[in-house]
Amino acid sequence: MTEYQIEFRRAISVKWRLIAAVLLVEIPLLALFVYSTRQATLKINHQLADVQDNGMKVFSSMLIGQMDNINEFLFVNCWANSDFASIGEQATPDEAKEKLSPFVLEAELLISANKSLEAVVFYAPKNGCIVQARDGEPDEELSRLIQEIQQSQDNINTAWTLYRRDETSLLVRTCRAGDTYAMAVMNLSDLTASARVDYNLGFSIVFREGDAFLTEALWTRDYNKNMRVNESEDGSYYFVKNKNHTWLVTEQQFAMLYIVGASVYNYDWNWLYLCGILVVIVSIGAFLLAIGYLQVSFFRPLNSLVDTICKIRSGAADLRAPETGGREFIAISGAFNGMLETLKTLRINAYESQLQARRAEMDALRLQIRRHFFLNCLKNIYALASSGEVEQVKQAALLLSTNLRYTLNFQKNTIDLATELRMCSDYMELQGIGQPQKPVLSLMIDAGLDDFELPPVSLLTALENCCKYGTCQDRPLKVRITAVLRRMDGRDYVNLSVQDNGNGFPSDILWKLNNDPDALQQEGHVGFSNTLLRFRMLYGEECQALFVNCGGARVEWIVPLPERKTTDGERNETTDRR
Repeated sequence: MTEYQIEFRRAISVKWRLIAAVLLVEIPLLALFVYSTRQATLKINHQLADVQDNGMKVFSSMLIGQMDNINEFLFVNCWANSDFASIGEQATPDEAKEKLSPFVLEAELLISANKSLEAVVFYAPKNGCIVQARDGEPDEELSRLIQEIQQSQDNINTAWTLYRRDETSLLVRTCRAGDTYAMAVMNLSDLTASARVDYNLGFSIVFREGDAFLTEALWTRDYNKNMRVNESEDGSYYFVKNKNHTWLVTEQQFAMLYIVGASVYNYDWNWLYLCGILVVIVSIGAFLLAIGYLQVSFFRPLNSLVDTICKIRSGAADLRAPETGGREFIAISGAFNGMLETLKTLRINAYESQLQARRAEMDALRLQIRRHFFLNCLKNIYALASSGEVEQVKQAALLLSTNLRYTLNFQKNTIDLATELRMCSDYMELQGIGQPQKPVLSLMIDAGLDDFELPPVSLLTALENCCKYGTCQDRPLKVRITAVLRRMDGRDYVNLSVQDNGNGFPSDILWKLNNDPDALQQEGHVGFSNTLLRFRMLYGEECQALFVNCGGARVEWIVPLPERKTTDGERNETTDRR
């Protein structure tokens, strides 16, 4: 066993040293602080909720007691009284009102003793007698309510019934003896508004049926379920939070409804700041101790390694990193020293070949970003929008987004010919929007070549060159794309061509394209050369490109057709081997 291996085994991992320092000092203190804060918060919240819940129980018991008094009046004093039943048999309203007078007097006393009771109404449909205790005649809302009860006859002599009128909610109890009716009305909206004053509640209340609030309070305005947060584990309370306040909410069941109480939650937690300060002081002390410990076991070996790397970078190629410190530093130093030895054996031509391939790949990626085209499209869209051409703006934006999605997609190395041609058609349509002379694109594709794989944006690059340099003022631009299957020397080839009806290539550019494409690439014209390079990366060095002038500029690619189709993954592997 070598000395390096012995030292490596004896060394303690720096990772475990760092973890031990944090766990032994920081985590227990933070856990204690979090636990104590959490328990104190829950205890106080439960106490506040219990106080509010007890107040709601008292309020609910008072309401139930008042409802029992109302029930006793309706069914003992009225329903069980034969004089009450005979009122509906009177011939005239005046006679009925005279017999109702003792019942009206008792109802007025009942209203005075029960704050939740809004009105008591007596009526006999046969003789048309309607009397409201205190006010004499019911208002329009009570008159509609009487008609609805008279028509439906629901829950008469059986139970309290909830009626909703716009923003008003009413609890109504109706009894009937013969043809005489007595109706007691509790207005929940008025009861909610006067709860603090009449019942000495220290919080606001609302009534709820299911998920719908029957009355309104400050905290229920713009209420939605997302405002409900931090429900207690036992479900005894929860919080409602909006942008201004936080409300502590508790609920009590009341008859067929729920009474919901809410109070502003503004508890002051200043006493917990002392705990926070204590934790900070302890954490700082522990941090200083940890820094001193890590300085010896971590930072010094790390600084030594960094210093050695900097010296090697400055030219001291024979210098090696010291193999000292923890296990990780020994492993890093050993691997780094081994890497330095390996770098000596690398050949410069392999590095240059890799650099050239990387440069070609980056040129191909840069080729897909056509800033002048996108800027021109945005200017055209702006001009169309300024002239009110809304439909053309929509069409241009849709076509531009399709083109961007296609040209900026770097996930695929190849694309089928049909998709490339479809992008070319969209490009020509985009070029023609808002133009008096729209460019024309014609296609001539042999059968069976729709799924032929080619580099993305290859034909589109030639088409853009046609639109940029082949457009003339005296005639519309016409571009023809052909894909022809040819048989030469016992092998199948695909002949791709793009031709326009413009003025053709300038003579000096045409010569460089066919004889010295590297000179054009150095001048910044990388489109055609990179397209040919990507074709050769896919299909080998047999791929050729030809540039001619024949009634306009014409670009041709001769690509050998593979004997069988391969998947993207297989083609990528073939490309890498080449």
